[in-house]
Amino acid sequence: MKNITQAIDVAEFILDWHQKKSVDETVCLLPSYFQALLYYCQGYHLALNNTPLFNDTIILKDNEPFIETVGEIYYPLLKVPYQEIPKSENRGNINALNQEQNEFVDEVLNVIGQFSMWKIKEMSLKETPIMTAQANIANIANEPTNNAITQQSMKEYFINYVVKY
Repeated sequence: MKNITQAIDVAEFILDWHQKKSVDETVCLLPSYFQALLYYCQGYHLALNNTPLFNDTIILKDNEPFIETVGEIYYPLLKVPYQEIPKSENRGNINALNQEQNEFVDEVLNVIGQFSMWKIKEMSLKETPIMTAQANIANIANEPTNNAITQQSMKEYFINYVVKY
């Protein structure tokens, strides 16, 4: 998996995946759930492949993983049911992911996507990358906040939950 994509491309894949899996076409994908799915895709990719799926920085915002470029483009779209989401050239490109990346993201989504948004939030708050970013914010009073969830912390955490084959 040498091709590193952009987070918006993976986001587009997630939106498409969720739309296909949803029984109710009037359901909206909640922004925090959307961002958490990106976080898990990145974490497992780092652990299994020793490379990022995308280079965009994940930060901690309101105690949740957040990618600014994804939020800017997709948050307005996530407020409407799927069938009403307008096409836009600003959105990501599913075709930017190669076959291996498609299969990888699909597999992560099939596992993590079975959990509710509330369960994912509960899980992520107990994970070292999130807790480390929270501690960094708490330790930097009146100074620029270092709220990045580092790729290194994600890799070190998620490596404990994968089986290489």
